[in-house]
Amino acid sequence: MTSQETELQFYERHVRWFVNFLAEPSLVGEELDIICSNLEGKIEHALIEDPAIDKLSLDVKVSWSKIADMNLEEMTWLGVLKIQTDVGHARIDVKDIQNVSIRLSKVLMKNFGDLNQRGRILFDIDSPLYVILSSDKVDSKVEKWDAPTIQRYKKALGPYLGLYSGQWPDYNDELYNRRIENNLSNRTSELHFYARNSAFIYIEGEGYEKYWNYVEDVMDPPLVRARGVIFVMLKLQDLIQRFLQELPDLKMQDISIIEEKQAELEKTNQSLMQLIALIRREDMVNMRAHARALNDHFINIFRIENVLSHVKSNLNYVHESVQLVYEEKNRNLQVRQERLFLYLSIILGASVVTEAINVMIDPFQETLEYLVIRYSMALSIIAIFGFIIFRIFKR
Repeated sequence: MTSQETELQFYERHVRWFVNFLAEPSLVGEELDIICSNLEGKIEHALIEDPAIDKLSLDVKVSWSKIADMNLEEMTWLGVLKIQTDVGHARIDVKDIQNVSIRLSKVLMKNFGDLNQRGRILFDIDSPLYVILSSDKVDSKVEKWDAPTIQRYKKALGPYLGLYSGQWPDYNDELYNRRIENNLSNRTSELHFYARNSAFIYIEGEGYEKYWNYVEDVMDPPLVRARGVIFVMLKLQDLIQRFLQELPDLKMQDISIIEEKQAELEKTNQSLMQLIALIRREDMVNMRAHARALNDHFINIFRIENVLSHVKSNLNYVHESVQLVYEEKNRNLQVRQERLFLYLSIILGASVVTEAINVMIDPFQETLEYLVIRYSMALSIIAIFGFIIFRIFKR
């Protein structure tokens, strides 16, 4: 390997972070705009203080957009928060980007902490902030980014293609080959690499400004939708686990409470299915081959089909568990009905016997024996009724 190949350096132009969130309907609009506007200065201050990008002239923009309607308890829509910084051809050590992302996560959680505690917004803190590094300049002349060139510079590209994967200097060739095998650009002047938690985009020279709208309008949406699917799936899993944990106690309550909670799970699942359907729809209606390739890549790396199977399996288990509750309650109801029928039969039999005895002792009304028999019968009937009522309420 020549020194030129070893020393190839990209100059970063933009660093962007994405994080999905769920929010209540009243948060949409001006209130969220104001929060994002206030965040710009705080994030800029946090970044400038970070040694990874110290003393850079930063232009920070924070914005949000809605991805899809959602039903998850009080949260009714899924969105994405985007933090964009124009670092102006900086040479940031990509090894430090992970630490910068952690720092930004803390800034976000601090500024949205009050809304989070009041249940108005919920961020995807289970996944790291998605980072996209963008460049339009390298320090060595590269004629074209074809397969042989990418292979030649794979170790220079490697750190940009695995920001959260560690940056050891002695990685083997097999690892670098895996990192460079999915360049999604169909142009030799560009590089488009997307992994599960980070991405790297290189667009040469003037084309960067010319095609930047394409990046934001066409390449970003399928990414945030696919990440949103994983986020909602994890939240749905949390709801399912909570439901199953509460089910033993819910069995002691009215079945309508169980049905209501199960219906909430189905609503969330239906929203998730609609979001996945939107992703699949792109393959049928999008006329751009590059956009379809991006969409298919996200379906693959985020394992959307596995998500479908996993959620379906868990909801089937919920359905089976609820069916067992139905069956248990039906068995208990049947036992009670049989017991009640038995008690009614006893009461009816007692009334028949009483009437027969009355007929038999009627000729002896003026005797002491008559009174003894009458009082004995009354006490016996009271005892029988008392026993029946005790058994009914005990069950």
